[in-house]
Amino acid sequence: MTPPGRGASPPGSGASPPGSGASPPEPKFLVDCMLGKVARWLVILGFDARFVAKSERPDMDIVAEAVRDGRVLLTRDTRIPFVRGLKKSVIRDQRFEDQLRRVLKEHGLQAERARLFS
Repeated sequence: MTPPGRGASPPGSGASPPGSGASPPEPKFLVDCMLGKVARWLVILGFDARFVAKSERPDMDIVAEAVRDGRVLLTRDTRIPFVRGLKKSVIRDQRFEDQLRRVLKEHGLQAERARLFS
């Protein structure tokens, strides 16, 4: 989860101001190797999720990719440091169903039949 005050979009970033009525853009995800099943199901549910297979890459390379591509990093690794511009969710739940439910809830997403496999 992003620390309080750190998730705000900078001026001119294209994000809608609070109370403007426009919905914020749907998040894109970069999912680390500890949450492969979650990544697979996010894609099945029609969300933009990229999976980082195996832990062959250093954590900071994965962080840099998430920042560069504007993706939310989904991980179970509590040791990944906060980096300016990084949006991350540390998923502590053990069961897959709880992990997926948490991601959807934290990011205000809904599973909709019309989006399946889209």
